[in-house]
This record gives sequence, structure tokens and C-alpha cells, in this order.
Amino acid sequence: SADEVARYFRAHREGRAATLDGADSRRVWLTLYASGEPAWRREGRDAPQPAPATGGRLKLDVEIARGPVFARLPLVLAMSFVPGLDGVGLARGGREAILLPDDLLRLDLLGGTAPLPGVGELRAGLDVPRVHARLRAKLGRDAGGRADEEVWFRVRTRGFIEGRDGEALPVRRGLTELRRFDRAAVLGAARRAADYVRRQLQGDGRFRYLYHPYRDREIDGAYSLPRHAGSTWFLADAYRATGDAALRDAAERAANFLAGAARREGGRAFLAERRRASAGSAALAAVALSEYREATGDRRYDDLARGFGRFLVDLQKPNGDFWHVYDLRKRRVRPRKKLLYSSGEAAYALARLGRALGDESLTRPLERALDWLTVGEYAYLGGQFFIGEDHWTCYAAAAAWPRLRKDAYARFCGAFVAWNRRQQIREDDPGGEDFAGGYGVTPFLPPHNTPAASRTEAALACYALLRARGGEDAALREQIRAGLRYLLKNQIGPDNDYLVRDPLAARGGFRESAARAQIRIDYVQHAGTALLRGAELVF
Repeated sequence: SADEVARYFRAHREGRAATLDGADSRRVWLTLYASGEPAWRREGRDAPQPAPATGGRLKLDVEIARGPVFARLPLVLAMSFVPGLDGVGLARGGREAILLPDDLLRLDLLGGTAPLPGVGELRAGLDVPRVHARLRAKLGRDAGGRADEEVWFRVRTRGFIEGRDGEALPVRRGLTELRRFDRAAVLGAARRAADYVRRQLQGDGRFRYLYHPYRDREIDGAYSLPRHAGSTWFLADAYRATGDAALRDAAERAANFLAGAARREGGRAFLAERRRASAGSAALAAVALSEYREATGDRRYDDLARGFGRFLVDLQKPNGDFWHVYDLRKRRVRPRKKLLYSSGEAAYALARLGRALGDESLTRPLERALDWLTVGEYAYLGGQFFIGEDHWTCYAAAAAWPRLRKDAYARFCGAFVAWNRRQQIREDDPGGEDFAGGYGVTPFLPPHNTPAASRTEAALACYALLRARGGEDAALREQIRAGLRYLLKNQIGPDNDYLVRDPLAARGGFRESAARAQIRIDYVQHAGTALLRGAELVF
């Protein structure tokens, strides 16, 4: 029990040898984590030796089950472990070596396999070569037996981490249970997310884009202007909600960077990347500047925002859809280049610009865009059997109210969030104990946090549209609340930061998933926006 483990921790802190009732037949690991690293560890059937008395946080792992795995096929081996719950072991010559679930998380040994050929973005399972190398090193060169006699096995553990006040907190997949779920907790999480994004702003106005909390270092990667714009939008939104001058200052500096990066041509404005300009980049920049204007009343970027809007209108096709990429060298669109989200982002930008600038000339292009996204895009035989990534469409439909009141928009968004609800993990689903409120298909593929955030944002937009039309939907409200609870649980904070190298630097961030620790700036932006806007539905 947690109380028994708390007494066990307290005994170690007081320098006394300690035992656990009923643990004499089980293997246990007692680890002292300091600055994210296992500074001290004892393994055994009961690990009775006292731990160092000061510093760090104690973590207890108790083996509750183990079993062999099939190792002849690398893909089967890689996918044979439940991330965050199973450790991996290797036995040879009478010896065995084990990497605990936390070791696999901390050392980035999960998410190392692409199970579907050609879909490199989908990564899951063990990084088998690196895991094998580490286990062999732990076995030692003098381990007996031949390499072909190695036996792989998995170890399921139950864990407890020492809490702030000496209590023992159950921990699974590196996460602890929520202490509370109410409006104040959700607003506090949104504020911590905003502070995380603010802290990433650098002297030149760029954000630190990709950060690894277990290594406390920035990860190299191509900078994304659309995600910069999205983060600027969130800072302005958070300033509007809190009135915190530090958030306004950060939003202004980030908006200044956008203004400096923008190119203007014939009354149009765009953001250029690799000699091309995308509808998505212009759209999110327009949204960011619109939010900044509405939050602060500062009109200095109005002409630039209009230029982005003009660029989007010029990219609109006769059917209401948008060309997604404009080639700067050839001065023409690239008709075969399609980018995910761009049409919905463009529609949302037109809605936000029309509202912020009072520009009625954007209403008709917005209507044509929403007509395409909600009806035209699906007007063929196969369109009745699926729905795409249309959360931006729902943002746009909600932002267009009350200028555009078409029933088709509300019906489409209702169908979209209902389709998402069928993918939302429930408490009684496999993996539901850890992932309830997220969106996924199996505990072997832990859900990413950003889809949970963006789908919650879309559900909030749909709920706002429904309420504006005089309706109510209890199932939709609970879908939103479940998503917020999931996000709140997955935010890095004082209870669950024991694997983090610099807790203050990572606080408020959101890992990619329970299997991959990196924090990209838009992970936090989307989660923070969902929390900020959803707090009113939590009591």
C-alpha cells in the first residue's frame, strides 16, 4: 500500500534499514533520482540497505510479473513490451540484466521502431539494437553461455515515487495520479503552459523549438514559422485571460519576429520557407496577429494582417478550397502540393481577421471556404464513409458565428466530434487506467498528447457553436472534460518530474507521449489553449 511504502521511504531517509511486508518473494529496486538521473540504486529481493539520507527523490519498483518474449523476429520483439509498464530483461549463462520501465523512458529506448513500412512518423516499440547493447553491457563480458542462448523476457513492475511531503505516490508510465481536477487546477495548468512557452522565447524573438527534458537540451530541427505563429497566438490568448504583462511582452516580441520575417508583394503578405510560401503559414500568422490585436488593442500589425488575408483570398480556388503552396521563384501556385490542415487553417484565419479588423469583405470568401470544407470536400461516393483532420474547420465555423449561421456547419462539426468521441479512450478500455481521455487504438501505441489537445479544442469550438445556437450536449461536455483531465495529468509538474534534468525548465511542458519525452513548442501551445478555453466547463 502507499502508506506502507511511505513508511519504507521514511525509514531510508532516517538511515534505517527497511523491509516491505510480503516483498521477500519479489524482486525490488530502490532508486534515488537526483536531477533526473539514478544517483543510487539497490536491487534485490528486498533492498534493505539504507539509501542516502539527503537529496533527490526515492522511487520503489516492485516486480509483479515476468514472462519470456519471442525474439527471433525483430519487429515482434520490439512490439512485445507495453511502454512505461514493462521493463526488458536478457538472461545468459545464469545471469540476467534488466532495464526498468523508467530506464527505457529516460534513455529514449522507446518509440524506436517504425511498424508500418513507409510511415516513418509512426514510431513505437523498443529500439532493439540500443536496448540489446545496454543489456549486454550490464551482463558483462564474463557472462557465460553463447550469444545464441540469450533469452529475452519482460518484467512488469509496480512503482511509487516519493512525494513533496514524504508521501508515496503511485506512478505509472512516469506519471502520477491527479491530486485534483477542478476549474482552478485547469486554469493553473493553462498558466503553467503559457509560462513554459514564454520561457522558450529567445533574444532574437524565436522560440526554443524542440526541447528534451530528460537531457535538458535543445534538439536540432528545422524551425517552423507556422508553429511560431501558433505559439504567439497562445501567448496573446493567455495574456487576454490573465492580464499578465510578462505574457503581453512575450507575445509582442514573438509578433515582432513574425513581422520581420514577413515578405510583402502587391498588398499581399506571406512567410517564405525554402523559396515557397504556404497558406498555412500565412493563416496562422494572421490568426496570431488578430489575437494579439484583440487582446491588447495594439493596431500596429493591422496592415500586415490584411496582407496575409489578401494572400489567402488570392489562393482560394473557385470551389472554395485553397491552393496550399505558392512558388516564389516561378510566381505561381504548385497545384499538386497538398498540405495537411492548410485549408481549415485558412478558413479560420479569414474568420478571425474579419472579426478583428471588422472587414466584411472577408465574409464571402469565408463562406465559400466553409461550404467546401463541410460539404463540397465530401461530395462523392466515398465521402460518406470517413472524415478527415477537420478540427480547424470547426474552429472556423465557431469563429464565423453569428455572421454565418448555416446549419450545415454545425451538423458537420457535430459529426466530427462524435467521430472523435468513438476514438477517445475510456476508463474501461485497454490502457484506460493511464490514457482515459486521450485518443488512440491500443496500449502498445501510447496516444500522442497533441491530438488529445487539438481534438479537445475542436470539441470546445463545437460546444461553443452549439450553445450559441441554443443547444446542449451532455456527451460532448463529458468528452471535453475527459480530454482536459488527460491533459492535466500529462503536464510536467512537481509530482511527476523525477526523470527531468531541470524541473524548473521543463515545468508546464507536455511530452510527445508516454513513450517519447521530447517537447515541441506546439505540443504546449495546443494543450494550453485547450486548458485555457475549457476551464469554464470544469467546476
